[in-house]
Amino acid sequence: IAGKIVNARALQLPSNPPNDPQFNAKVAKYLVQETVKVSLDNFQGVGGASITSQGWYDSLYSAVARAGL
Repeated sequence: IAGKIVNARALQLPSNPPNDPQFNAKVAKYLVQETVKVSLDNFQGVGGASITSQGWYDSLYSAVARAGL
């Protein structure tokens, strides 16, 4: 589908406290689902994971810009 994000994945997750690996995995799963479900303008992060959510959004925005979308 032209111009639509159909899949995404986290290449790296935060490894420093206070976030534990299980929490980060859950956050990453939600962020992928949110990315595929909505447009970039309507993207919502995860409460309690604002730094991870912002990092995801910034990376996503950069990838979309590089793709020329």
